[in-house]
Amino acid sequence: NIPALLVMEKVGVSNAIEFAKKMKITTLDENKDYGLPLALGSAEIPLIEMTSAYGIFADQGEYVKPTTILEILDKKGKSTFKYEPDPERVIDAPVAYQISSILSDNGARAEVFGGSLNVVRPAAVKTGTTEDYRDALTIGYTPNLVVGVWVGNNDRTPMDSVAGSSGAGPIWRALMNRFLPELPNQTFRKPLGIREIPLCADGGRSHFAATDSANVEFFLAGTEPKEYCDSPSTTPTESPTPTPEQSNPEPTQEQQQNPQPTETPVPTVPLATPTPDGGIIPTISF
Repeated sequence: NIPALLVMEKVGVSNAIEFAKKMKITTLDENKDYGLPLALGSAEIPLIEMTSAYGIFADQGEYVKPTTILEILDKKGKSTFKYEPDPERVIDAPVAYQISSILSDNGARAEVFGGSLNVVRPAAVKTGTTEDYRDALTIGYTPNLVVGVWVGNNDRTPMDSVAGSSGAGPIWRALMNRFLPELPNQTFRKPLGIREIPLCADGGRSHFAATDSANVEFFLAGTEPKEYCDSPSTTPTESPTPTPEQSNPEPTQEQQQNPQPTETPVPTVPLATPTPDGGIIPTISF
């Protein structure tokens, strides 16, 4: 929660509300004083809007308006209406990929959730729980399926210590495992503009060359660390520019008549350097 609050403090609540509107979350009121706890869920947002917003990450930054009707057939089976999605670019694909990379890290979740949120394919997932257990939430997605689950009492009374992971999580997992096998097996594709950098243990600098101790992280191009925590064993030096006499010496008459064999140089391997690779949910605490 602390990093979320610090980010909210840095960008400002009003800017966060404007960005939420860009993500098609329409129920926030810029006239209300949500304060920094907006980062933790001090506003009520319908489940369909939250799930749709996560769908933007699933679609690599594109928004597709939700619909309940895909096609209408007449009594003869002829199609009289067919839903045609009209994607709208909302955020850049590299930004969406970073979020998907974070939320789909099973290893990062294991310390708290174990494997309770793992499904048959790599999936991004986030849980939420209100302080008084009135609401439990789990939203997650793959590139072609997004599922949002809310659990709570209709009269808004608190539940008996039912958290997002233990209440909504099992339902979300069951739905994902039920429908994913019927869909093409798609993975989160790394778009252009993402740099894969091996980081040192302190997390702030990159390794000169990847080692087993390095942690690989993804950065937007231009934001990757500029400093190294280690250095190459030898520092390559630039060879002096040869003079015309050095670069093309004229052979003597004796050399032309009796050429001497030359030793084939042993190839050297340059040091490795990192290269870039191309319903309502009130006061949810994340």
